Amino acid sequence: MSDGTREYNYQDVADRSARYPVVGALNLLLGEKPGRLVLLDAQNIKIGRDESCDLRFEIDGLSRSHALIERQAGGEYVITDLHSTNGLFVNGYQAHQQALHDGDRIALGPNLVFCFRVFQLDEAMALEGLSASSSRDVATGAITAPFFEEMLQFELELGQRRNFDVALIHVQWGAFQQGHEERRVLDLYGYLESVKKPGSLTARLGARTFAQSMSYLSRSEVDRHTEQLSRHLTEKFKDATFFVGSACSRELATPSATKLIQKASQR
Repeated sequence: MSDGTREYNYQDVADRSARYPVVGALNLLLGEKPGRLVLLDAQNIKIGRDESCDLRFEIDGLSRSHALIERQAGGEYVITDLHSTNGLFVNGYQAHQQALHDGDRIALGPNLVFCFRVFQLDEAMALEGLSASSSRDVATGAITAPFFEEMLQFELELGQRRNFDVALIHVQWGAFQQGHEERRVLDLYGYLESVKKPGSLTARLGARTFAQSMSYLSRSEVDRHTEQLSRHLTEKFKDATFFVGSACSRELATPSATKLIQKASQR
């Protein structure tokens, strides 16, 4: 018995899919627009702050011409440090030149981190279109909670290898005046972005909760930042009440993103 559905040669569909070429891509983890997926669809791609670069970022710690990614004849991708000030790190280890493999973490200075990925071209193009929406809150543009937790975990692991600690600043507020909530939340996000440390990430964890990551050297530095932020928010946004908490990775026996978020939210 047939339901009227036309039969197709699924093997032909599979064969056509397999014929798409393989392409490398960079998934931005830390820096401008985390979550962005960039296809490496040229033979040579230079990364830096200079206008001549193929991938240009205005990020503190990035050199004008920082690194070059080349696609070799056999399809392998190789990254080279272009005598940058803050160096090239692959999976936490400094390198001058290195072949890249799927899943490698690339840091160009302290504030720009990518994950190198390998996809078939059709898959990469589909993911490139989805990358911005999957990692950003639609209303504010802040990083979404799941993506933030993933990035926070990566920061913690990177900090262990490079000898720095990570704090979490938790900002929660009561309701803004009825009818003004959406605009005021957007104003609040803009303010948090304007005062964050270079390399920090701002996320929306809930309807009335933002969080920021922060690398630190001492607990006093975190306390000072938390107190100043709490005072300034109260002064600038008089139409809401705020709770600003913090947690430090150094104070956790086994630091993890989940534990850091939980501890910072405790009143």
